[in-house]
Amino acid sequence: MKNKLLSLLLLAICPLTLWSCAKSEVPQAMKLYEEFLAGQRSVRLNNEYAVFAENKWIRYAFFDMNKDGIPELHVRGNGTYSILTCRDGELVIWASPNYYAEPLNNGAIFSMRDEGFSIQYHYIEYDFYGNEQLRIDFGKARPNDKGVYDENSNCYFEDEEVSMQEWNALTEKYFAIGSDKIEWINVEVQ
Repeated sequence: MKNKLLSLLLLAICPLTLWSCAKSEVPQAMKLYEEFLAGQRSVRLNNEYAVFAENKWIRYAFFDMNKDGIPELHVRGNGTYSILTCRDGELVIWASPNYYAEPLNNGAIFSMRDEGFSIQYHYIEYDFYGNEQLRIDFGKARPNDKGVYDENSNCYFEDEEVSMQEWNALTEKYFAIGSDKIEWINVEVQ
């Protein structure tokens, strides 16, 4: 009985302790992000060190991707999108999704690329450290003469051809997640 009570007490305390630790790390992370946004700190990006320069980046956002209570810094530039985090007191890249990607409210990434004759979608979930854990690919090809995808279009979900009706049923949950919790800040070029 004592062991069971001790186990229950530890289960109750551990999440509070982790949350408390994360909460105390937020100011340090925000300081590093502010230094990066001010051009005073660099981060290793694609085998070189990058700084936040007004002519390279177009917008940024703060959003917690790994649910640790510390927001990650999302920076989007001309042709690039990177997610930065604070690890061991240093600024590091958490993930570098493709340029067409957008973060979702659940911490996943969703990207869409419309090439006119086809649309490709990718839903990606990451682990705590920003490593890809799950990837779902789906898309549509051959719109009709009016550019609309219909029952005559080719639809696929995870490399399997499916009907438009099946495609809608399989993909509905990914489109429903939303990204309204992510507030992007545009960079004003002076």
